[in-house]
Formats: sequence, structure tokens, C-alpha cells
Amino acid sequence: MKKLKLIAITLFTLYSVVCYGQNTRDEYFNVTGKPTFTAPTIKAYSVDYTNKQVWRSTSKTTPQWVLETDQNIINMYLGGRDGKDGKDGQSIVGPQGPVGPVGPAGRDGVCPSCPPTSGGGSFPYNIVIGTGNDDAAMAAAIDANVQNNKPIYLVGNVTTGLITVPKNAFRLTIIGYGSKWNVKSSASGALKRTTPSNNSEANEYIVARFIIEGIEFVGSQNQVALDLGASYMSAYRDLKFDGFLEAIHLRFALRTLIENCEAVNCVNGFLADMGNWTGADNANSQSNHTTMIDCRAYMPSNGQVAYGFYAASGGVVRDCIIEGFVVSKGIDFNGRNSNVVKDFTIENVHFECVNGSTVAFINIESFAGGTVTINKAFGQHASMFLNANSTSGLGFVDISNVPWWVAKGGKFFKTSNISLNFKYNEAFRGINSAMWEGTAPQVCGGSGCGYNRYTFTDIPR
Repeated sequence: MKKLKLIAITLFTLYSVVCYGQNTRDEYFNVTGKPTFTAPTIKAYSVDYTNKQVWRSTSKTTPQWVLETDQNIINMYLGGRDGKDGKDGQSIVGPQGPVGPVGPAGRDGVCPSCPPTSGGGSFPYNIVIGTGNDDAAMAAAIDANVQNNKPIYLVGNVTTGLITVPKNAFRLTIIGYGSKWNVKSSASGALKRTTPSNNSEANEYIVARFIIEGIEFVGSQNQVALDLGASYMSAYRDLKFDGFLEAIHLRFALRTLIENCEAVNCVNGFLADMGNWTGADNANSQSNHTTMIDCRAYMPSNGQVAYGFYAASGGVVRDCIIEGFVVSKGIDFNGRNSNVVKDFTIENVHFECVNGSTVAFINIESFAGGTVTINKAFGQHASMFLNANSTSGLGFVDISNVPWWVAKGGKFFKTSNISLNFKYNEAFRGINSAMWEGTAPQVCGGSGCGYNRYTFTDIPR
């Protein structure tokens, strides 16, 4: 019995040494330098890959660490990274290989402003970049426009002589915001379309539409800047004209818009006229229903006409300014005795030429019959307000809502064979014959009072 007990104790002791007496190991791989924490076991290892060191813990109650010196342990963790046991890998660059075959051509890029297509689309403008001598470039751009109808875009300042626009230019658009167009002194103007040989050909021209925007034209007082002839629904916007004889001269230009344009030191500003070619007359080649709106005419010392309408019915001058030194006729409406010119409208126009007018702020003549409407006008310097005559006696002028006007020599009006109606005019309170230069019309005593009469309705206060 005692012998059996001794065997059992011996076996238990061996089991305890083997199973419970061996050490366990903790490992740390993300610490640089000597650890500062307490390991839970003795012989825990902290591997420092940066400095290629292995630290071993010597206490499980306090942070005590020593560098491991056993090379086998070091190699186990660092795997030869210290350069003693193994070699670091090296990149070997081999010789350059032969040039490969050329790949297929790529597709054109698509710029942001172009329509997205598989091929990149086409550029939307004919470009003229100013060089100081741009006749050829401008002529080429207009020829290109005839073929592709693309607008012409001016970049910088251009200088040309007279550029001739061909008769088959039907969709000419020129844009030049920020650009200046200098016209050579030897030229008669900037742009002029080929003149029709007769009025029949002019009626073929008239399907054209011109759009010109954002350009400052600079010339001299023997030049007409723009003279493009017959067209329908053309538009001239945001233009400035410096020093011309005429800024824009329309001929047989129906339903044209001149908007936000400026004529500075031009003898004549903006003119809407009939044709000047064979067969043209006051009834078959007119610039009817042309509107000039939001424009300015700064007249020089030899100023003649700021806004002119000649044998043109349905014309409008609205929200415009006339200023500068002097003008002969601020707004000139000449019916040329046409029996199809029946109406004209002036509204909200400001007059401020320091030397007034030599004829009148508004001039109406050769008016066969119809109605001219004048609503709201303001004048700061002495000028005849209206000079008007009618060839038939059927001309009628309606004047209303004029808040202020300075008479010239005490006179506001000079009329002949014209009937007038005055309504709510602060500037013309108490209308009487003394306001007229020459023979005044008679006051109308009622409806059907005859030709060459006037009526008035005073401001009710």
C-alpha cells in the first residue's frame, strides 16, 4: 500500500512540472522605443520595428523591460531586418523594352460649352481677333457667315476700312462685347451692304436679318458707321458710336430695333429712311415700325439730327436722351408727303443740349395726314418744343404730360396747317396764342371746328 502511494505522488509531481510550470508569452508589435507599461507576464516581448529592437519584460508588477540579447529570439521577430542574417530585397530595373505599336486615335474632347456628342461638336462662332489691320480677317469672317450662318465674335480691338457685306448675307450676326472697332480715316464707314440695283432686287434683300451687339465704333465725321440696307426685324443693341457723320442709317429696314445704343459727337445719330436706289419711293421702301428705345445722343457743336424718321410710318422714340452742345432737330419726322405714313410716337424723352436747338426739339414736316403722339418730355435748356406742318391739313399732334420745358425766346411752338390737342401739361399751362412763333392756330370751340385748330385740357387743380 505504501509503495503505491509513492508512485502516485511522483507522477503528480512530474505532471505539475510539465503542465503547470511552463511559462506563457505576451507579444506587442506596435510600440516604438522602450515600453513604459507593465506587462502581465514575465518574458513578454515588445518588438520595435523602427529601431530594430526586441524588448523583454522582467516584471509583471512594474514596468521593467530589458533589451533581448538572444539572437534566436531577435531573428524570430525581426527576420533578418537588421541586415545580419539576411539581405534586404532590392528592386532591379531591367533594360528598356522595345517601343510598342501606336494605339488607335482617341476621340475629340468635348469642351463645356459645346453640345455633348460622341465627336465633340463644332465651334459655334467665326472669330476675329484684333491685330490692328483686320480687313482680311473681317471680310473672311463675313464670307464664312454667308456659308455657315455662324455669328462673328470680335476679340479685342479691330481696325478696318469699309467692309462690304454681300447681298446674300441674310443672317449676319456680329457680337463684340468689350471690343472696339476703329474705322480707318480713308474709309466711308464700317459696314455697308451692296446696294440693290433696283427696288425689285431690294425686295429680295429684305429677307435678311442683322444682329449687331456690344461693339464700340470709332470713326470720323465724314463716315456712316452702319448702312446695311434692306432687312426685316434686325436688331442693333448695346452699341456706341464715336465721332461719325451718321451712326446708323436704315434704308428699307422694316420692324427694326435700335436698343441701348449711344451716338457720341456724331453729327447725326440714328436714322430710319427709305431706299436710295432705282425705283425706291416714299411708299415702297420704307423703314416702317422701327423702334429706338433706351438710346442716347450726345450732340457735338455741329449736331444736326439725333433721331430721324423719313417716310417711315409707325416709328417710336421711347425712353431716350438728347444732350450735348446743340442740335438742329432733336427728333425729326418727315413724312415726305407719303399717303401711307400715318403715325409716329414719342414718349419719355429727355432734352439737355446746352445751346438748345436751331429748329426745334421735335420737327414734323411734309406730313400728309395722321397722328403724332407725344407723351412725357422734359427739357432743361431753351428750345422750341415743336415745329410742325402738314401738307394736307389732316395732320394731328397729341401732346400730353409734359412736366417742364424752357421756351426759346418765350416761344414753344411753330405750326402750320396742323391741329393739336394739349392735355395735362404742367409746362404749357394756360395755352394761348402768345406761345406760338408766327401765326397761331385758333382755339377749337367744339367738335368739328375745322382745320388748324387746337384744344386743351388743363391740369385739374
